[in-house]
Amino acid sequence: MAIEAWEWEAINRITTLIYTSSTYPDLLEITRELRRLVPYSHSIACLVSNRDERVGFFHYSSDDIPAEQLRAYQEKYVYYDFILWYCAAPEPHVFRESDIIAEKYMLDSVFFKEWFAPLGIRYGAGIDIAGGGHAYGNICLYRSEAEGDFTEHDMLILSTVNQHLCIYFCNRYPNGLREEGSFAQENLLAGVYHLTPREMELARLVHTGVSRRALAEAAYLSESTVKKHLNSIYRKTGTAGYDELIRLVSPEVMLPMSMPWRGVD
Repeated sequence: MAIEAWEWEAINRITTLIYTSSTYPDLLEITRELRRLVPYSHSIACLVSNRDERVGFFHYSSDDIPAEQLRAYQEKYVYYDFILWYCAAPEPHVFRESDIIAEKYMLDSVFFKEWFAPLGIRYGAGIDIAGGGHAYGNICLYRSEAEGDFTEHDMLILSTVNQHLCIYFCNRYPNGLREEGSFAQENLLAGVYHLTPREMELARLVHTGVSRRALAEAAYLSESTVKKHLNSIYRKTGTAGYDELIRLVSPEVMLPMSMPWRGVD
């Protein structure tokens, strides 16, 4: 089925978002626009860095996955994701998870039982933004059993959008993304946990290694004000205290690039 006129109008809105970006295209905003074309119940978008011979996934964002589950994915379940290495490959792909992994193995996996199932997710499809030997980012869309798997037409739409994403990233960042952990966690904290500017300022100080005792002085705030802001940060991020907050703002999950890319074709 060919792409219809109204769909081209929606695609044109997405390409405008891509090519008018001052730095990275806002993958979360692009994901929102995609919902009009390819309906889904849940989604995750992230960027991919290539540095020190390692691949890092960072700047996770989602409108519809609760912060606690998104954090659990980043800290734990990313290692169980059955399409992880497919998403990290430095080649552009548009995929349905049902085309990559047999149903029996998917349903029996830890990832499905502990992360997919509690969210009501059954099917997945995605975009791997890559080119020139570099992976740049991923957009993953999910559906429930009732919503059904993604269609060939859905894949055509995703492929059309991904062509533009790959062109933009390859031209703008020909050597790949090499962002440091501070950028990754700042976007995680702001985009997922919705910290205020003052709370973000304190989180940056925590990232640089400022102790709890020295935080008020470093931020030019009173102890009581710092305590109030920290309690708000703990509540929003689900951390139990300062030590957990330190772990949260540490550098992103990193994976060795030496792992073979092939074997999932």
